[in-house]
This record gives sequence, structure tokens and C-alpha cells, in this order.
Amino acid sequence: MVDIPRIDDLAPLEKSKDVTDCLRIIERPSWLFLKGKTNSSCRVVSTLLHGNEPSGIIAVLRLIKEGFVPAVDTWVLIASVQTALTDPIFSHRMLRTNPDLNRCFGKNLGQADDAVHMLAQAIVKDIEEFKPQAVADVHNTSGEGPGFCVAPSDSPYLNKIECFSNLFCQTMVLTDIHLGALMEHDFGGPIITVECGGNKANESHFLAYHGIKNFLSLSSLEQMPKANKFTTYRHPLRLEMQQDYYLNYASEYQLGSDLTLKHKIEQLNFGTTQPNKNLGWLGSEGLKGLKAIDNEGNDQVEKYFYNKNGELHAKQPLHLFMVTTNLEIAVSDCLFYFCEV
Repeated sequence: MVDIPRIDDLAPLEKSKDVTDCLRIIERPSWLFLKGKTNSSCRVVSTLLHGNEPSGIIAVLRLIKEGFVPAVDTWVLIASVQTALTDPIFSHRMLRTNPDLNRCFGKNLGQADDAVHMLAQAIVKDIEEFKPQAVADVHNTSGEGPGFCVAPSDSPYLNKIECFSNLFCQTMVLTDIHLGALMEHDFGGPIITVECGGNKANESHFLAYHGIKNFLSLSSLEQMPKANKFTTYRHPLRLEMQQDYYLNYASEYQLGSDLTLKHKIEQLNFGTTQPNKNLGWLGSEGLKGLKAIDNEGNDQVEKYFYNKNGELHAKQPLHLFMVTTNLEIAVSDCLFYFCEV
């Protein structure tokens, strides 16, 4: 297991020119300590588990430069520092030779002894030592679209999750999918994943800043305001490509592709996708190149999608989210999440 440095002298970060300079000062996965107005308890904010998701560290650096003092002691994780700094900066989810850090927690914790799995073990060990009241794991979506929060549907803290999420935005997804994400751990309090929106959008950076500041300003989590006009989506599935099938994005079918998704498909994020909407074009093997595995291990592709004269269509109205046009992420992770309307 690795030891993650703990940085309590934030003066060099206050003087950094920008977030890239800040990361170069930090150099490696680190904990930043923000001394609170009281040390009676603490909270944790996790950022940059993926190297192409900068909104969390951008928000934290802004708070540091403003001289913000949290209500209670706070530990901020800056995880994939070198991945983020690898050219082009903030464009790599993880390095090609490495596993996805946010798939090394939960059921996958300790399943391998490479550096990334060992980092995941160290993160969990440290958070357990901190005994936080709550944990906010801040990400960006893999495609463009509005921000939302995610929490496990089996969380023992569901009575607090909605109000917690409402500190960041007004949309939440409750999932029973277990992929090995940080939020799958029970650290003794509520934990949410915050998907701030696209990684280049100023709105995403503001959502992270506003939400983290809200979270850290509360003197007590019992003061979390009740959520109003809050939307919750439940039991999503993931539409994925089968291994060795070929994906493309374009405005028309691409010869040789097993699936060509529409190049503007990100516009469907969090809307209602009707059965008459063409999502893209299927190759000669139709739906065989796709899968949507439920919790029991059953493939539900044909329950929710069908081949309409070579086009991919939903069989019923669906909410789509985390829709991406990033080919590498779509193939290595998923095309999008979806749930019933």
C-alpha cells in the first residue's frame, strides 16, 4: 500500500498561477488539509479520480485562493495528478497502461497489486481514518450535458442523500449498479458522486465551486436545506459495446461499423427519448454488438432497444444520461446510461 502525502501548507497553492501550475506543485496524489472553524468533525471532498475531470480541483483551488475557511476540518483528495498533466492536459481519463481508478474500489478493492489498485486501498484507508461526516466525490460527465448526482440505491443514508445532493444540483440518480466506484464504500455517513457536466464548461466548474462551498459551509449536516423541485431517477442500466465490435460517430452510417451513433447524440442527455428517435445506425449484425446487463447478469438490450430498418431505436420512452461522443470512453466504459420514464 502507498502512503498519500498530506499537505497542510496551502500557501504555494494560493500563489499558483492556475490549476495546471497547482497540480505541478502537488506532483502526485495528495490530500489537502483545509483547517475548519472547528475540529469537532471533518468532511471529505474527492477530486480528479479521473484525469480528464478537472471541475473539482478548479473549484477547490478557487476556494483556497479566496481564503475560504470551511465550517469543519476538511480533507480534499487530489488523485490522478500525473494523468491530468499528461499532454494534452486534462484529456486522459486514465493512462493507457493503467486501470480506471474509480473501478478499483468497492468489490474490486484489493483485487490486484498494481499502483492504481494500491492507491485505491490507500484512499479508503485514509478516509476510514478521517471518519468523515460525509464524502462528496466530484467528477465531470464523459459527455456534454447538465450536472447531476449519483448515490447507491442501497445506501443506509438515503434519508440524507437527497438533501446532500441538493447542495450541488437538483437531479439525482439512485443506482444499484456496482462497478467498483468510491461511492460504494460505507464510511459512516452519506457519500455521493457529483457529475458536474462537461469538463470544459464554465457551468460545470461553477456547479463544483458552488456545491463544494455549500457542503463545507454548513456548521452541521442537519442544516442541509430540504430539496425542492428535486428529480430522482432510479435503477439505470448501461448500454455498452460488446468486445471486438466497432463503434463510430457520424451523421450517417459508416461502412464497417457495428454501430454508428449520431454525432450530436449528447443533446439527448436527460431529455426524454421517444421510440421514434433514431439514435444511430446498426451494422450487419444488428443488436449483437450491444449489451445492457442488469443486476442479475441478464442482457436487457432487446427489452429496451430494437433494430428499425437498420436504425437503433428505443422500444419505450427512456431517460438517457452520461451520453458521450468520446470514442475511447464509450468503448472502454459505456455508450450511455438509461432508465425508464
